[in-house]
Amino acid sequence: MRKPVPDEGGAIGCILGPFYRLLALAFCFGIAACSQDPPTAVIQESNVFPLGQRTSFYVAPEANEDLVNAWVNRLRKGSRESLRFAKARLADEGQGAAASIARMLESIEGEDALFGAQVNCCAALGAAGDSQYVGLLLGLLVNAEVPVVRSEAAGAIGTLGGSESAPALIAQARREPEEGPRRAIYRALGELNSPVAGEFLEEQVMSWVIRPGASAEGETAWNAMLLLSCPGTVERLARLGAHLPGPLKVQALARRAALGDESVAKELMGFLNSETWPSAGVRSQAVGGLAHAGAWSDVLKAAEDPAAKVRETVARELGKPDAGGLGAEQLAAWASGPESGVRNLAISSLLRRGDENCLGPFLVKLKSFPHGEGSLDALHVLRLSGSTDPRAVPILAARFDSCPPEFQLDIVRVLGTTAAPEAVPILAAVAGDSNKPESLRVAAVSGLGNLGLPSAVDALLDMENSSFSTVWEEAWVSALGRNSKIQPSRLKLLEMLSDQSVPDFRRRVAMEIVPLALGKDAFLPLLVARDSESRAEVAAFLDAILKKYF
Repeated sequence: MRKPVPDEGGAIGCILGPFYRLLALAFCFGIAACSQDPPTAVIQESNVFPLGQRTSFYVAPEANEDLVNAWVNRLRKGSRESLRFAKARLADEGQGAAASIARMLESIEGEDALFGAQVNCCAALGAAGDSQYVGLLLGLLVNAEVPVVRSEAAGAIGTLGGSESAPALIAQARREPEEGPRRAIYRALGELNSPVAGEFLEEQVMSWVIRPGASAEGETAWNAMLLLSCPGTVERLARLGAHLPGPLKVQALARRAALGDESVAKELMGFLNSETWPSAGVRSQAVGGLAHAGAWSDVLKAAEDPAAKVRETVARELGKPDAGGLGAEQLAAWASGPESGVRNLAISSLLRRGDENCLGPFLVKLKSFPHGEGSLDALHVLRLSGSTDPRAVPILAARFDSCPPEFQLDIVRVLGTTAAPEAVPILAAVAGDSNKPESLRVAAVSGLGNLGLPSAVDALLDMENSSFSTVWEEAWVSALGRNSKIQPSRLKLLEMLSDQSVPDFRRRVAMEIVPLALGKDAFLPLLVARDSESRAEVAAFLDAILKKYF
């Protein structure tokens, strides 16, 4: 892909890129969430808004269509950050943006030097979801000279769907000379879910199986076959099954089961024999197929398999709603067993069944964190449901003061994953304590932002008059940004755009965060803030942000 062209904006525009990348990471993951050492600030407080020469003044579009066109233009010319933002906004607009994207693509079709823009337009058109432009994409698939453009066009066609495009895709698949685009076409055929595509894919797979090497993309065709669910797919897989080697045959049987063919259960049982089928992967796929077929008693029989991978599959499948209460004793036994992989999956399945008693032994072990036997492992187990069990909050709070600093940091980070109101006062106390190491304070602020609770936002706003370091400031504003759907947080972010009593560094971070947090809704507040700003250097900075994103 071609190198993106930087946005206009003079000196102001040039400094937005590196700063944006730092803040984007902070916004998505929380400052200091991945390292014990806080990141280095890149902007000095004495030079927050350097005054650069503006090359032009941003003129606001008069209608939403003009705003959409501005984002479409970013598909052709823009920085990496503005391109990412534009793609997200166009996806938000959906079919309302499709016509503008199509016009851009038509205007650059055939210009090989703009292949990067063509790739961007194909991806955006697919995300817009309007299938009336499949014909344009088919033309690009056939005529584009650059292989990556043909690949992206095929991917967009698969995303948009429409069985009527299957014959054209098949014709192109037969003549496509490049491996990358050819594979993209095969996948698109699978995604189209058309009987016509199914017939072609069956033909390719059969040629590959009977005469290895006869089809250059036999394996790709097989993977595309497994995407199909249209009428006739079960029968196609059954016909192919008679010719497939064992590892592929079990895939075919499992797919048939997933499509509702429960008659395959008996044949799948034959693949559970470890002597006949020594591959744990094959036996695991058979277990998954039996689960799809509703043969839960047969799934449970595989609990005695000698391979941990197969037992892990059993533990995972038993967590599905269709399993009912079957296998509860086996899951409980595994949940207290020595094999961490099987144990963790068993606990996850029990939690999906609503059984929280399985975590009791790990809560006990956590009381000796961090040096007690199994206490570190217990902390991991208590997060298996996706967020840390809230019962861990008082235990970790009680252990905090007696822990070495590095483990205090672990506790603070974990508290931010609990989604528990009880964690708010603990994190708030650490975040505002000037006697704590900066890494702890920053992690605590980030943790408050990760909780996603109104009470956590209130705690953040209570710290508004605190000021420690630029890293802490970045974490504080970023935490508000991650909670922009909570009204007080949103209002504070917007207020900081224009409030000249707010410290410059904090205002600058807010100006960068607001587009990321609010998307299209950031446009008017940024415009109002620029037009009402009395300081030339701040107005120039806001102008550069508007140019970059809107």
